Amino acid sequence: MNNYNPQSKTFFIRKKEYSPRYVIALARNLRNNMTDAEKILWEKISKRKIDGLRFRKQHSIGRYIVDFYCFEKKLVIELDGDIHDSQKEYDHNRDNELTARGNTILRFKNEEVINNIDYVLSRIVETCKNIAESPHKSADCTIGGL
Repeated sequence: MNNYNPQSKTFFIRKKEYSPRYVIALARNLRNNMTDAEKILWEKISKRKIDGLRFRKQHSIGRYIVDFYCFEKKLVIELDGDIHDSQKEYDHNRDNELTARGNTILRFKNEEVINNIDYVLSRIVETCKNIAESPHKSADCTIGGL
């Protein structure tokens, strides 16, 4: 993305970071083999159902793959299964790196998505409202069809 700063009359080009090929291949595989909780949430947030925001599933950011990602809000949504109980330090370091890149991270347990999808969706909507708005996006964040 190109940025022009009229005060300093300088032109900045932000370098795009690409994910390693093995990460992209793994993300592609994960997209085709989603968990039940991921399928349930994807059905609710795909096709711009939350305020017209586009979410991507199993999206690579650098060397990490996040479950769901919204570019407009820089919002990462992670669903945690049983494996996350044994990798808390990894998740903590990963969250720190993703947050340092300007992302907001929401984490839910798989059981929350399966048993209480309305709560999960309300947290997503609330977070969308609280994230600093880009100049091209409306301030309202709602669930499509509700």
